[in-house]
Amino acid sequence: MLDAGPVGAGASWGNAGWVSPSLSAPIPGPAAVVTALRSVGKPDSPLWLAPQPDPAFALWGLSFLRHCTRASNERGLAATALLSKDAFRFYDVMRADGLAAGLERRGLLFIARSAAELDAELAELSRAASHGVAAGIMRLSGDECRDRQPVIGPDVAGGVFVESDGHLDPRRLTAALAALVTRRGGTIRAGIPVRGFAVRDGRVAAVLTGAGEQIAADSVVVAAGALSVPVTRLLGARLPMTAGKGYSVSVACPELPEAPMYLVESRVGATPLAGRLRLAGTIEFSGLNSRLDQRRITSLTRAARGYFPGLDWTDVAEEWTGMRPLCPDGLPVIDRVPGTANAWVATGHSTLGITLAAVTGAHLAQFVSTGSAPPELRPFRFPTYAGRPR
Repeated sequence: MLDAGPVGAGASWGNAGWVSPSLSAPIPGPAAVVTALRSVGKPDSPLWLAPQPDPAFALWGLSFLRHCTRASNERGLAATALLSKDAFRFYDVMRADGLAAGLERRGLLFIARSAAELDAELAELSRAASHGVAAGIMRLSGDECRDRQPVIGPDVAGGVFVESDGHLDPRRLTAALAALVTRRGGTIRAGIPVRGFAVRDGRVAAVLTGAGEQIAADSVVVAAGALSVPVTRLLGARLPMTAGKGYSVSVACPELPEAPMYLVESRVGATPLAGRLRLAGTIEFSGLNSRLDQRRITSLTRAARGYFPGLDWTDVAEEWTGMRPLCPDGLPVIDRVPGTANAWVATGHSTLGITLAAVTGAHLAQFVSTGSAPPELRPFRFPTYAGRPR
């Protein structure tokens, strides 16, 4: 395994760590258009579209808008549910194989300050439940939410608890996975970027590294998150994907909640991790870069204060940003790289990277070893700006 940076230091490093099949609906949808329009000229909004003089991003944006329909979102939910319904099953398989993932099944509590917003969220969760990816849904009053999680402030009007979701520490997961790979005889080389491929008769014969090496390859899997775009370009493939950058911080919390919470109006996640409360969220479209915009951090903490006024907001640490890979239809890409016989790509999981990690790996391993795509992967073929092959 070649990694351009330290193992686990990409989008997995600071995310919310949720295994949340209940949130399987893709980002493109009618609500995304409303949120985008409200964000115009507001860099501190939950969704921020930074001006970019990039024709490829303009094409991506037009394709994204084309998928912001209820029909497209419903198709995307049905497709993603094919994977997410087995998310926990394949984490269980990996745990039985020796992976110390630290996955906890404590559910997910959606909290809102508005009854109307809560009604809308409950409708979305009911839609997820109809696809078999949300169970144990229970509506709660504001007081019932505070009884469960005392950190919740008085402005929260109510909540919805989803019993079937879970969470883990993504840093612990990636470290444990790296240890397992090494223990099973694999080699991991960090700080080794890929600079090219030697391709002969449609097959990748070797991977060319930044250190000037040629590493012989029988098969190649590109799983580089948002940076899969330039890597697949080295194979002659044009992947229509961009980065929907997310941000996170951690806040001191004397009485940590037992389960993660989703702050409905602000679209922020709050997860108890490593003795602190990690706040993660926002979507920033500013291209492939790791720049941290302090306005986004300020927006994140300001949004969370309304839900958790009693936290020590003078003790905020671990400011972080990471690039979520996002295709125009919001679906992953788990397919053979066009024009090659032995190169595959697994990326584009958007906000579901941790949720779909284990199940993606299991199905892709079958694809690579047999040469035939499992039925669950058919909706996730290599896309173009015009859409997915049927």
